[in-house]
Amino acid sequence: MRNDPEGALPFPRQAADTPPGDPITLYALAQALMALDTPEHRKEADTCLTRALSLGPPADLAERLRQTHSRLARQVLRANADGQPRMDVVSYCSSALQTYASLSPAAQKQLLMEVATAGQKGLKINDPAARLQLRHLNPEPISALQAACLLFVGVQLLLPGEDGGFDFQREFEIARGLVGGI
Repeated sequence: MRNDPEGALPFPRQAADTPPGDPITLYALAQALMALDTPEHRKEADTCLTRALSLGPPADLAERLRQTHSRLARQVLRANADGQPRMDVVSYCSSALQTYASLSPAAQKQLLMEVATAGQKGLKINDPAARLQLRHLNPEPISALQAACLLFVGVQLLLPGEDGGFDFQREFEIARGLVGGI
Protein backbone atom coordinates (compact mmCIF):
# COMPACT_ATOMS: atom_id res chain seq x y z
CA MET A 1 0.00 0.00 0.00
CA ARG A 2 2.93 2.34 0.61
CA ASN A 3 4.50 2.16 -2.83
CA ASP A 4 1.46 1.52 -5.02
CA PRO A 5 -1.81 2.35 -3.21
CA GLU A 6 -3.86 2.13 -6.40
CA GLY A 7 -2.45 -1.29 -7.23
CA ALA A 8 -3.00 -2.47 -3.66
CA LEU A 9 -6.60 -1.24 -3.38
CA PRO A 10 -8.30 -4.32 -4.88
CA PHE A 11 -6.86 -6.61 -2.19
CA PRO A 12 -8.30 -4.92 0.93
CA ARG A 13 -11.49 -4.19 -1.01
CA GLN A 14 -11.91 -7.90 -1.81
CA ALA A 15 -11.01 -8.86 1.76
CA ALA A 16 -13.62 -6.43 3.12
CA ASP A 17 -16.30 -8.13 1.03
CA THR A 18 -15.36 -11.65 2.14
CA PRO A 19 -15.96 -11.56 5.92
CA PRO A 20 -18.48 -8.73 6.25
CA GLY A 21 -18.21 -7.03 9.58
CA ASP A 22 -14.48 -7.47 10.20
CA PRO A 23 -13.19 -4.17 11.64
CA ILE A 24 -9.52 -4.94 10.88
CA THR A 25 -10.24 -5.52 7.20
CA LEU A 26 -12.37 -2.38 7.04
CA TYR A 27 -9.52 -0.47 8.69
CA ALA A 28 -7.04 -1.76 6.08
CA LEU A 29 -9.41 -0.81 3.26
CA ALA A 30 -9.88 2.68 4.71
CA GLN A 31 -6.11 3.17 4.89
CA ALA A 32 -5.71 2.12 1.26
CA LEU A 33 -8.49 4.49 0.21
CA MET A 34 -6.99 7.36 2.19
CA ALA A 35 -3.62 6.85 0.51
CA LEU A 36 -5.29 7.58 -2.85
CA ASP A 37 -6.54 10.92 -1.45
CA THR A 38 -9.39 11.71 -3.83
CA PRO A 39 -12.82 12.94 -2.75
CA GLU A 40 -14.49 9.65 -3.73
CA HIS A 41 -11.90 7.56 -1.91
CA ARG A 42 -12.05 9.78 1.19
CA LYS A 43 -15.84 9.36 1.30
CA GLU A 44 -15.59 5.58 1.02
CA ALA A 45 -12.84 5.54 3.68
CA ASP A 46 -15.15 7.49 5.99
CA THR A 47 -17.87 4.89 5.45
CA CYS A 48 -15.43 2.05 6.22
CA LEU A 49 -14.15 3.69 9.40
CA THR A 50 -17.66 4.50 10.63
CA ARG A 51 -18.78 0.93 9.93
CA ALA A 52 -15.71 -0.54 11.67
CA LEU A 53 -16.31 1.60 14.76
CA SER A 54 -19.97 0.58 14.87
CA LEU A 55 -18.93 -3.08 15.12
CA GLY A 56 -17.52 -2.54 18.63
CA PRO A 57 -13.88 -3.48 17.98
CA PRO A 58 -11.41 -4.08 20.82
CA ALA A 59 -10.33 -0.91 22.63
CA ASP A 60 -6.88 -0.63 21.03
CA LEU A 61 -8.30 -1.03 17.51
CA ALA A 62 -11.17 1.35 18.31
CA GLU A 63 -8.63 3.99 19.35
CA ARG A 64 -6.66 3.54 16.10
CA LEU A 65 -9.90 3.76 14.14
CA ARG A 66 -10.84 7.01 15.92
CA GLN A 67 -7.39 8.49 15.29
CA THR A 68 -7.53 7.52 11.62
CA HIS A 69 -11.05 8.94 11.35
CA SER A 70 -9.79 12.23 12.84
CA ARG A 71 -6.87 12.27 10.41
CA LEU A 72 -9.31 11.70 7.54
CA ALA A 73 -11.53 14.56 8.77
CA ARG A 74 -8.51 16.87 8.83
CA GLN A 75 -7.58 15.77 5.29
CA VAL A 76 -11.07 16.56 4.05
CA LEU A 77 -11.14 19.90 5.85
CA ARG A 78 -7.83 20.98 4.32
CA ALA A 79 -8.75 19.62 0.87
CA ASN A 80 -11.95 21.66 0.97
CA ALA A 81 -9.95 24.80 1.80
CA ASP A 82 -7.72 24.46 -1.27
CA GLY A 83 -4.66 25.61 0.68
CA GLN A 84 -6.31 28.79 1.97
CA PRO A 85 -7.29 29.57 5.57
CA ARG A 86 -10.82 28.43 6.30
CA MET A 87 -12.82 31.57 7.05
CA ASP A 88 -15.54 29.58 8.83
CA VAL A 89 -12.85 28.26 11.18
CA VAL A 90 -11.51 31.81 11.66
CA SER A 91 -15.03 32.93 12.58
CA TYR A 92 -15.57 30.03 15.00
CA CYS A 93 -12.13 30.59 16.57
CA SER A 94 -12.96 34.29 17.03
CA SER A 95 -16.20 33.36 18.71
CA ALA A 96 -14.43 30.78 20.87
CA LEU A 97 -11.84 33.38 21.95
CA GLN A 98 -14.65 35.72 23.00
CA THR A 99 -16.47 32.90 24.80
CA TYR A 100 -13.39 31.91 26.81
CA ALA A 101 -12.66 35.59 27.61
CA SER A 102 -16.17 35.98 29.05
CA LEU A 103 -15.77 33.03 31.44
CA SER A 104 -14.08 32.71 34.80
CA PRO A 105 -10.94 30.53 34.86
CA ALA A 106 -12.92 27.69 36.47
CA ALA A 107 -15.68 27.93 33.87
CA GLN A 108 -13.06 27.98 31.09
CA LYS A 109 -11.67 24.68 32.36
CA GLN A 110 -15.15 23.20 32.65
CA LEU A 111 -15.99 24.20 29.07
CA LEU A 112 -12.72 22.77 27.77
CA MET A 113 -13.35 19.51 29.65
CA GLU A 114 -16.89 19.26 28.29
CA VAL A 115 -15.76 19.85 24.69
CA ALA A 116 -12.83 17.43 25.08
CA THR A 117 -15.21 14.77 26.42
CA ALA A 118 -17.52 15.28 23.44
CA GLY A 119 -14.47 15.05 21.18
CA GLN A 120 -13.56 11.64 22.58
CA LYS A 121 -16.56 10.23 20.73
CA GLY A 122 -15.36 11.87 17.52
CA LEU A 123 -16.37 15.15 15.97
CA LYS A 124 -17.75 14.96 12.44
CA ILE A 125 -16.32 18.35 11.53
CA ASN A 126 -17.09 17.96 7.84
CA ASP A 127 -20.78 17.19 8.39
CA PRO A 128 -22.75 20.43 8.79
CA ALA A 129 -25.69 18.46 10.17
CA ALA A 130 -23.64 17.05 13.08
CA ARG A 131 -24.70 19.03 16.16
CA LEU A 132 -23.67 18.95 19.83
CA GLN A 133 -25.31 20.31 22.91
CA LEU A 134 -22.84 21.79 25.40
CA ARG A 135 -24.12 22.48 28.87
CA HIS A 136 -21.66 25.35 29.45
CA LEU A 137 -22.90 27.31 26.45
CA ASN A 138 -26.28 28.58 25.43
CA PRO A 139 -29.14 26.13 24.92
CA GLU A 140 -28.62 26.15 21.14
CA PRO A 141 -26.76 23.14 19.73
CA ILE A 142 -23.52 23.93 17.92
CA SER A 143 -21.90 22.30 14.91
CA ALA A 144 -19.13 19.76 15.32
CA LEU A 145 -16.78 22.22 13.59
CA GLN A 146 -17.67 24.90 16.17
CA ALA A 147 -16.97 22.37 18.94
CA ALA A 148 -13.62 21.53 17.35
CA CYS A 149 -12.74 25.23 17.32
CA LEU A 150 -13.78 25.58 20.97
CA LEU A 151 -11.54 22.62 21.78
CA PHE A 152 -8.59 23.96 19.80
CA VAL A 153 -8.85 27.47 21.23
CA GLY A 154 -9.30 26.14 24.76
CA VAL A 155 -6.17 24.03 24.46
CA GLN A 156 -4.23 27.00 23.04
CA LEU A 157 -5.32 29.23 25.93
CA LEU A 158 -5.31 26.81 28.85
CA LEU A 159 -2.76 24.17 27.83
CA PRO A 160 -0.19 26.01 25.68
CA GLY A 161 2.14 23.65 23.86
CA GLU A 162 -0.34 20.77 23.86
CA ASP A 163 -1.81 19.41 20.64
CA GLY A 164 -5.35 20.70 20.10
CA GLY A 165 -6.12 17.76 17.83
CA PHE A 166 -6.80 19.91 14.77
CA ASP A 167 -4.62 21.90 12.42
CA PHE A 168 -6.28 25.27 13.03
CA GLN A 169 -3.15 27.23 13.94
CA ARG A 170 -3.31 29.59 10.92
CA GLU A 171 -6.98 30.28 11.48
CA PHE A 172 -6.40 30.74 15.23
CA GLU A 173 -3.68 33.34 14.62
CA ILE A 174 -5.93 35.25 12.20
CA ALA A 175 -8.80 35.12 14.73
CA ARG A 176 -6.55 36.31 17.54
CA GLY A 177 -5.51 39.27 15.36
CA LEU A 178 -9.15 40.10 14.64
CA VAL A 179 -10.37 39.80 18.23
CA GLY A 180 -7.45 41.71 19.70
CA GLY A 181 -5.76 41.30 23.07
CA ILE A 182 -7.56 38.13 24.13
